[in-house]
Formats: sequence, structure tokens, C-alpha cells
Amino acid sequence: MPGKSEQEQFELEQLIKLAKREEGHAQWTKQLICISLISCLIFMNLSLGSSSFKSIDGIQLCSFMYWFIQFLFILLCVFVTYISIKLNRKEQDLRRKYNVNFVMSEIIF
Repeated sequence: MPGKSEQEQFELEQLIKLAKREEGHAQWTKQLICISLISCLIFMNLSLGSSSFKSIDGIQLCSFMYWFIQFLFILLCVFVTYISIKLNRKEQDLRRKYNVNFVMSEIIF
């Protein structure tokens, strides 16, 4: 695109890629985030067990390790939420800057 700065050309290329991704369901980054958290949750539940299901790792119910794993999972969820917000904000700012696939009602102030 002649007459555009390098930064603007880069942003426009990213915007084109983003618009193409949003045309369908193949938003692999966001899907990978969800699949990863679900996998961690399943593994955590199998590792911790319950009153009716024995832990696959032998972790005792309400032991230090039990609560430590719970705490780590909460930290992971907070971290993934932060990263997801940053990712979505970056995409939203780009769409907003060039007014592509952006509706002001998407934003809650």
C-alpha cells in the first residue's frame, strides 16, 4: 500500500488476517485457550479425586497438596484471563482504529 508508514502497513495486514479469521469458526488461538483450560480442569479433577472417586495420584482430600493444586489452578485461570483480555483488547483496538468489523455497542464503559 503506497504512501503508508511501515507501522500502518503492518496494522492493516494484521487487520486483514483478523477479518479473515472472524469470517468463520477457525479462531485457533481462542479455541486453544479454552481447550487448554478444560484439559487442565479434567486433569486436576482426576488428580484430586473426590469423596466418591479415588485420586489417580493418591492425593488425600483436603491435604496441603490438594489445596495447593486448587490454588495453582486459580492462578492459571487468572493468568489466562489476563492474557485473553489483552489479546481481545489488541484486536478490538485495531478494529476500532480502522473501523472494520467494529460496533460501538460492543464496548461497555
